Amino acid sequence: MEQFEQIRRDRDREGLSIRPLAAWYGVHRRAARQALVSPVPLPKRPPSKLGAYRELIDDWLIADL
Repeated sequence: MEQFEQIRRDRDREGLSIRPLAAWYGVHRRAARQALVSPVPLPKRPPSKLGAYRELIDDWLIADL
């Protein structure tokens, strides 16, 4: 959240656009845009729904080769 505040502050003070902000802070341009829209980052993606079955599916795919 602190980084989002810094991005917004630099946009206001320095007048930087999305690309230079993203490069300066080492984030994707999408994250820089999100920081300008919302003070709070979006939650991370939930874990895969395959979960426990992932290993079984991988075994099937290897066997199928």
